[in-house]
Order: sequence, then structure tokens, then C-alpha cells
Amino acid sequence: MLATPTTTIAHRLKRKTGLRPNLSDRVVQIRHPSVAPTISILSSKWVKVLSGIPQGSVLGPLSFIIFINDLVESCGEGVNIYLFADDAKVYQHILADDDEIKLQACVDKFVKWAEEWLVEINYSKCKVMSIMHRGQRFTKDTVYHMKDTVLEKVDKFKDLGVLFDPLLLFDSHISEKISKAYMMLGIIKKNSLVLQIIA
Repeated sequence: MLATPTTTIAHRLKRKTGLRPNLSDRVVQIRHPSVAPTISILSSKWVKVLSGIPQGSVLGPLSFIIFINDLVESCGEGVNIYLFADDAKVYQHILADDDEIKLQACVDKFVKWAEEWLVEINYSKCKVMSIMHRGQRFTKDTVYHMKDTVLEKVDKFKDLGVLFDPLLLFDSHISEKISKAYMMLGIIKKNSLVLQIIA
């Protein structure tokens, strides 16, 4: 969503709220963090900001929520869509072939909405995962796509730091966290031995 041009964001916010956000005259300069503010040798030239909402601002998150507010409606009824920041999850309980068609139609509407508002979708991050009951076998292998890109089907998917699997057992997630904990424990143990020797 950060690739959306500022003119599009400003137009959409004005249309939906009547506000006229001044996003078009922003400039940015990149400076090396170790350089004092008075030294400009390691600073870049000032560059016009062409896309995005100011980070760290009070109205930035509100502007973003207003901008994507109608995305759920645009995707139609009968399919569920959840939004968190710039992440979207589309899901459907598949009981018949019609449900697969509904899900693909929702994805198509999602892409159409993104194209209309010049929002860039990172297709490489878009995945398909089937979630089922234990003992249930999922034999059908439906192919879903976004425009011309076939979406990759995965058995594990990390979302907001949690590793999900088709049975929602979280075994992989727990194993990963235990491995990281043992690694940190090893680092602490190694450093505490060094500290004891120095002391």
C-alpha cells in the first residue's frame, strides 16, 4: 500500500471525508545516522515524496483506515476478509464448487479495487493455504490466481509472528520458538562463563 501515489491518497481522502490533506508538497532527505546535523557531506539531495502516508504522524493511521475502508464492501458478500494494517486475509469455507468460484471472484474484485486506486499488491507474498479438521483429507487442488499470477499453495504460513499449519496444531511454531529459546540460552550460558572468568 505504500506505493500508492500521494495524489491518489489525497483525492480519495477528500472524496470520502471532505478533507484536503497536504501530501503533495512533502520532501525527504536521507542522512547517515552518525553524522551531526550541521555536516551535510553524507546527506542525500532533497527528493520529492511521490507515494505513501507520513510515517509516525498522528493522522497517518487514520488516513490509511479511511483509504481502505471500502475494500471489504468492494470484495462482495459471502466471502470473509480480515484487514490488519496493510495485510489482508481472504477466506471461505469450501463445501461445494460454488464456494471456490466465490473465493476466486472475491480475489478478482480485490485486484480490481487495488488497480482502481493504484495500490500495488506484492503478488510474491500472496499465498493459498487450506485449513481442515484432523482426519479430513483434502484431495481437490484448486488453483487460485491474481491477474496472471498463479498463487502458490503452502503447508505453513507465518502471519504476525505465528506459524500456521493446515490442522492448526502449531507444532512447527512451538518447535521454532523452543529452538530460538535454546539458542538464546546457549548465548547467555556462554557469555556468563566468560563473565565468571573475568570476575
